[in-house]
Amino acid sequence: MHQAIQAQPAIADGYRLLGDALFGLKNLAGAANAYQRSLSINANDARTLSSLARVRSDQQQYDQAVELFNKAIAIDGNRADVYWYFGETYERMGKTEETIECWRKAFNLDPHYGGKDCGENYRKIAVKFLAADKKQEAVLGLNKAIELKPDLAAAHWSLCEIFNTTNSLPQSRAAALKYYDSVKR
Repeated sequence: MHQAIQAQPAIADGYRLLGDALFGLKNLAGAANAYQRSLSINANDARTLSSLARVRSDQQQYDQAVELFNKAIAIDGNRADVYWYFGETYERMGKTEETIECWRKAFNLDPHYGGKDCGENYRKIAVKFLAADKKQEAVLGLNKAIELKPDLAAAHWSLCEIFNTTNSLPQSRAAALKYYDSVKR
């Protein structure tokens, strides 16, 4: 009996990994089934709850996705990935403030969340700041994006546009020149 109990986490992990593979293949129904099997063995796995939430988000079952993300956070509130994907769900729902809040939490937990895509992730949150008319925060986000990925043309262009709308023409010109330099590369 003791060996069977010890084997359960490994079986749950196996189903989660199967779900991850199926999710990567865009087999959402299969991924959901695998994640649910994993959760039937270990209902308190934040990673699996978050993965199932991503499936529900892709299936546009947003209420279920939000509920699952909240459960994952209640179990382990220190996972930057959970907050990032939760923010993506809110983005799909058109909830700008909630998107910003989730992505902020992700970056507070891990300032380099996203690895090689980290610069692009900072640019994405900066765009959300712009949509919420938070230009100062957008500029900070874009500067961080450029610091992490100096040739990120979209970030340079967004800075140019912000400075243009605020009549900061010297800064706008400098950002435009950096944009053109990054496009040439």
